[in-house]
Amino acid sequence: MGQYKNLCFWRLNRLLSMLALAFVFLLPALAKTEPARTPAVAPIQLQVLDWLAFGSGCKASKEKPTREVQIKHSLGETYKANITLGKLELNLGDKEKGLSECAIRISLQPKPGTRIANVVLRTKVVAHKDDSAHFRSHVLLLLGETLVASHNWDLKPQDFAKHRDEEIILSAGSSARFPMPRMGCGQPQIIGLDYTLEGKRENFAKPDGKQQAGPENWLRAGGKQDPDSARIEVYFEKCSN
Repeated sequence: MGQYKNLCFWRLNRLLSMLALAFVFLLPALAKTEPARTPAVAPIQLQVLDWLAFGSGCKASKEKPTREVQIKHSLGETYKANITLGKLELNLGDKEKGLSECAIRISLQPKPGTRIANVVLRTKVVAHKDDSAHFRSHVLLLLGETLVASHNWDLKPQDFAKHRDEEIILSAGSSARFPMPRMGCGQPQIIGLDYTLEGKRENFAKPDGKQQAGPENWLRAGGKQDPDSARIEVYFEKCSN
């Protein structure tokens, strides 16, 4: 019995000695081992997914831009875009009436945990007319399919103006008539900007039925001195759902 106990103690002491020796050899390696690091993930930034301009007065896209339609983007905490619409003009000339339209759509991907809080549009419509022309312009601001702001300008024949500018500032949801819709958190959204320019000349035909030579009567978005027809600013807020 005594020999059996001595044998057990001898085996235990030998096992402890081997564990101690192994610990001595492994200690330097353990000291140099660094905890596993999570790979750095680049933060997801605001993105312009796509844009499109179409209508009788414009035609371009992100895939096929043109010189007439230019959109310069600035990405940051606030999205900004300067839009040039070089051909968006209605010139009556010798025509009795006319119509020119352009619809612009910009698809944005907000950063995760943010959504659109407000959209502000700054634009201008310029008219050059005499007392024979009746011009109307309509500018609409949309979020998705929802109309959030609008501006109508009506220049009647008696509103004679050789050259006149109409400055337009639209802010989404600023009117109770067009409330701001609730935007999805982190979901892509489409910013819409619609222009419609229409005109008609009064007393177009002479009594003998012959067409009257038309003076210079035109209506355009933006001016020749200002290449940026529109400026858009999109503001974001934090969200959780």
